[in-house]
Amino acid sequence: MAAASVLVACVAGCAGRAGPITAARGISPRDWPADVLARYRLQNRTYHAGDPEATSRHIMIGGTTGPIAIHAGLEVLRAGGSAADAALTTSLAQIVLSGGSWNSFAGILYLVYYDARSGEVHALNAGYNTVLDDKDPLSIPGAENASGRTALVPGFMAGAEAAHRRFGRLPWASLFEPAIFLAREGFEVDAVLGLMIEQKRKVLRRLPEGRAIFVRPDQRVLQPGDLFVQPALADTLEQVAQHGAAYFYTGPWAARMVELVRREGGRITGDDLRRYEPTWSAPLRAEYRGHQVCTIGFPEVGGIQLVEALNLLEAAELHARPRYYESADSMLWYIRATRLGYALTYSPRYLPADNRPDAVGITADERVTKAAAARNWERLQSPDWMSAVIAGFSEANGHSDGVVAVDEAGNIAALVHSSNALIWGSTGIFVDGVSIPDSASFQQQMISRVPPGSRLPNITNPCIVLKDGKPALAASGIGSALHECMLQNLVNCLDYGMSPRQALDTPKFGGPVFGRGDVAAEFLKQSFRREEFPESFLKRLEELGQPAAEASTSEQPGTVYYWLGIQRTPAGWSGAVSSELNGIIEGD
Repeated sequence: MAAASVLVACVAGCAGRAGPITAARGISPRDWPADVLARYRLQNRTYHAGDPEATSRHIMIGGTTGPIAIHAGLEVLRAGGSAADAALTTSLAQIVLSGGSWNSFAGILYLVYYDARSGEVHALNAGYNTVLDDKDPLSIPGAENASGRTALVPGFMAGAEAAHRRFGRLPWASLFEPAIFLAREGFEVDAVLGLMIEQKRKVLRRLPEGRAIFVRPDQRVLQPGDLFVQPALADTLEQVAQHGAAYFYTGPWAARMVELVRREGGRITGDDLRRYEPTWSAPLRAEYRGHQVCTIGFPEVGGIQLVEALNLLEAAELHARPRYYESADSMLWYIRATRLGYALTYSPRYLPADNRPDAVGITADERVTKAAAARNWERLQSPDWMSAVIAGFSEANGHSDGVVAVDEAGNIAALVHSSNALIWGSTGIFVDGVSIPDSASFQQQMISRVPPGSRLPNITNPCIVLKDGKPALAASGIGSALHECMLQNLVNCLDYGMSPRQALDTPKFGGPVFGRGDVAAEFLKQSFRREEFPESFLKRLEELGQPAAEASTSEQPGTVYYWLGIQRTPAGWSGAVSSELNGIIEGD
């Protein structure tokens, strides 16, 4: 495929990066050859299409969903855009393709970024803020009761702008072109999206703003094969492209969000939106067997759990044992390592917003030390270690998308963005085409443990791995078992020398069992995808004291995990993405 034609004007003197590109053509699908656009439209409707894998000498991008969105990111890289430009372009378009279901422009964004010029890794936290005036979070209704109180202060758009200001090269407005095209011109509702719309039809029809998007003239909700157009969303994105994220936080959209959320009983105010700021920080780092794993820092518990688990694996010298997927005796300890992270995160003694040395409880600083890892290894070997796991546990929830990109200069972006809610949530609130997730509907306990108006910890864990100071691997994971998935794939690549494709093809354990019966009792069970392990393997785990539950992905949410990795090779880059969705990976 011919590279996009580009008009480039470089401006000298930009701090920390090359000068910006002032104009570029070929990014929007409108400018793609007709056969190319048709090919990606078809791919967008195709799920479980084999094993997406790619190799490249120079540039590469992959995502967990949305072939059209991912290819738009590749065109950004071909046009000279940075890894940040490409990852953001893809993310914006992914949200349009999802209809704001598993991700949202009123959602959250987390980014780990390697800046090739400085050799430094940076972390961006654009998670939710809690609502200042909601002083009684334990009374926030659950998902079964539609309420504006379940809306949190969004971070996605502010985070996207912050990432672009620091590491972007293309004009801000150009990143929106694919998303606006898809919203304005539309795309075919595929079988998966159609099923989701049907399942949530009551929610999507509940309010007039949702009906305007999802209900056809014959009063049926959109069906597979229908053209899905989102003109109100296209108008909103055009305004953000022109005026920046301020349109979302201090402009007309902000006023409209406050109006509609409060109409439904919410307590969010304009002050909540005005005071929102994404946070840049040094990444949290794990020194793991000659590698440096860089991930999202405090207060993000996903990064904390990842570093905590890697430290624990190293303290236990599990790399010297038989591989976890070949030995139930080995796997037992990997399962316990991930379970311990949940136990501490959901323990009433964990203080996500308090790192004072004299704090009465477990602090984030304490969790990521090598000394803590040694204590944790002793704890896991005690006969009653499991009793601590259930204490304070609450069921996790949410859906997301992952993106990883590498540009010509060697900059790398590993990104996760999410609605952090079940598809569309339960409120059906849409503000000028933008879905408002009900992300507080299952996080009342965590919200109660941080000050009102502060950043709400989340479990995302994108990472970039350095070896001898150079990038070796970048990865992003999503799903209810993202913690387990990320840990196992890192072990596969870093300890066992696998490629991303080989790592993904290795049998894995999932998360705890979610969504069946008593939450605490079911949490003790370990989920496995049916037919990945022989019966003798699971029987041995049971003998060791670890109950197992086999299921398919659709039967058991604990088995849901998707992963994307791009690895440096002597010839350039090698990448792969889970094949269960419609994600792809591409490069030149």
